[in-house]
Amino acid sequence: MSSFVCRLVAICACELCVRVLPQNGPPVVFWLSGFFFTQAFLTGAKQNYARKHKVPIDLIDFDFEMRDEAGQCEARPEDGVLIRGLFLEAAAWDYDKHCLCESAPKVCVASHSSVMLHTCSM
Repeated sequence: MSSFVCRLVAICACELCVRVLPQNGPPVVFWLSGFFFTQAFLTGAKQNYARKHKVPIDLIDFDFEMRDEAGQCEARPEDGVLIRGLFLEAAAWDYDKHCLCESAPKVCVASHSSVMLHTCSM
């Protein structure tokens, strides 16, 4: 039974790569906590910027912008990536003041809004 499930997962993953991604392109918002090796994803985002702007990758860094209002994550950014799936431990995000705040009582972990990682030259 387990070999059948493993094969089914492999076939579905191949189907996704062959048919869906070439037609629609990469997703607008990436689920960062779903990646096994997040450093490779972040390095890839830097490499895309470096190749596009012909800048050495050592001179590229990320700037962060919280996307916590409705409609801010509908379009694919020209440079950088949108990520989701981050969690805050012993803190929360204040959507009115757009800053970190104290967590609610008896809440250890809170989900976080989407974050825009702007790639920029130093």
